[in-house]
Amino acid sequence: MTELKRQHYVPQFYLRFFSEDDQHINAYNLKLGKAFQTTISKVCQEKHFYSANTALEKAISQLEQIHAKTLKKISDSGRSIELTTEEYYSLLTFVTFQLARTRESKVKYEKLTDWFTEGFFKPMIKSDPNLDVSNDTLDCLRIKWPGLFGLTLSYGLKGVCGIFDLRPVLIVNGTERDFITSDAPVAKNNNLKLGNLSLGGLQSPGLQILCPISPKLAILLYDQDMYMLKGNGPALSINKLSDIDAMNGLQLLNCLVNVLYRRGPDGLYILKLHKKCQHLIKEREVKSSLVETKRNDNGTFSEIIKFSTENIYNRATFSFLKVHRPNYRQLKRQYKRGRKRTKTLVPFRSKQLADMMTAELRTVNELEERYHKD
Repeated sequence: MTELKRQHYVPQFYLRFFSEDDQHINAYNLKLGKAFQTTISKVCQEKHFYSANTALEKAISQLEQIHAKTLKKISDSGRSIELTTEEYYSLLTFVTFQLARTRESKVKYEKLTDWFTEGFFKPMIKSDPNLDVSNDTLDCLRIKWPGLFGLTLSYGLKGVCGIFDLRPVLIVNGTERDFITSDAPVAKNNNLKLGNLSLGGLQSPGLQILCPISPKLAILLYDQDMYMLKGNGPALSINKLSDIDAMNGLQLLNCLVNVLYRRGPDGLYILKLHKKCQHLIKEREVKSSLVETKRNDNGTFSEIIKFSTENIYNRATFSFLKVHRPNYRQLKRQYKRGRKRTKTLVPFRSKQLADMMTAELRTVNELEERYHKD
């Protein structure tokens, strides 16, 4: 029962890929700037992180068993990525679920709830003449939505169809320098820019998703319409330290607290890498902007407000992956024309997959509403 209370947001089977003895792992704390060794059972976990109801943890453990088999097959293969349809689907669900389940993801949605409380609910209460609520009472008001993170986890599974079109490549590290990982190992990257859009969505044009599988292997999923890859095979060996540093740097930029790695002496390398990219590490603050105001038939007004976090996705470039300039220019022209028709335009790679993902997420919302009604 103790194990079910201690719930990992990065699975232990994954962390063992970066351990020399399957029990211990080295960590570098970004906030403290210190390296230390810890046990896998104690890192990337919190008491009742998902829920005090251990049924959810049991369900996640069953899913992890499927993911573990797929990632072990990739890790053992060395230089190939020959997966069955079921195994490839398992890999994609590992990616999208891991994006949703981290501590960083939970913190982001807690901040979003706080923003709604301070930016909408409290001002609405203050402006209502029928409500007599003191400022002291309002200052103490906090809104929590325990089910929000569970909803986010459902999105992580149902949203997998959004990355069906990304091309997978196994990156083989041909250098003596290891890949590192972190408490948020699946990192998004995007070398495109369209206005002030974040371009970090699962269907965003130009999306790259990178995840180290071991100190010598990593998975890259990328938009093949917007990038040209050096080589056409399912695996690519890289031998430039600058590429390894760029991929490792993404782990520092993506993680919340701890960078994780295999060899203890690599702590000095990570310290230097941290100092090099420290100015790029930013808090994931929730931002809002008024996109459009509409006048309703009854004389009232409605506002469309966009919520986003800081654009942190255009952060790394690699020698083996180049932007397809003609396709990028065409995308920018299409976006510019679309913005003239609607300010709320959100570009996507595939309308079919975007519609499929929207339908899946709508189903999750409907089930959530039905659950609360019952």
